[in-house]
Amino acid sequence: MMNEHILVDYIARKQPTVITKKKNTYLAYDGDDISYVDILKSGIVKISVILKDGREFNIAYKNKLEIVTLMKDEESAITQAPYNVRIESDTAEFYRIDRLEFWEDAMYHQDLLLYTKEFYRQSLQSITQHMQHMVMNGKKGALCALLLELSQQFGVQTTEGSQLSIHITNEDIAAFCGISSDTSVSRMLRELREHGALATENNNFLITDKEYLEEFLAI
Repeated sequence: MMNEHILVDYIARKQPTVITKKKNTYLAYDGDDISYVDILKSGIVKISVILKDGREFNIAYKNKLEIVTLMKDEESAITQAPYNVRIESDTAEFYRIDRLEFWEDAMYHQDLLLYTKEFYRQSLQSITQHMQHMVMNGKKGALCALLLELSQQFGVQTTEGSQLSIHITNEDIAAFCGISSDTSVSRMLRELREHGALATENNNFLITDKEYLEEFLAI
């Protein structure tokens, strides 16, 4: 697991510029030239890519102190953003650091370099796991896996179950699970509600039976 204190200490030493973005705006677009490293300070962002057919494929939500735009080699002053980064909370704040400055700092501070390598490793592992859920579990299994992941990341435990603190649309669910139709998502959500595994409270999902969702997971 990545040691967040390494990033906290680095930011305290560096005192980087802080930028603010509003909901539904983009910090980066897939393929854009970028010359900086952005670290999420507060808020929620969604990571996604655009497929060849023009559809958006969602990869993950980020909601803690973490690098969100660092990719490629340490020698390029400018690189291409590998994915979209969209703000999902009312606002989100980011620490912004010049790319070459960041890599120079990482080469000088061994702990920051190790943190960066671990960031790459965990990012790849997360994407691989996400793809496995889609391929191995089928559409309904992918949906159940997503709900369980969101419960871990955004769930608030209540007497009735795990209440998600984030609102997610059927369109976004479809883009996370590789489902082409919002109608299919609506049907599967209805089935989960009918089995008592899912409810809606304050416009957000309430997961009431995690064990039932886990039955649809092959891995």
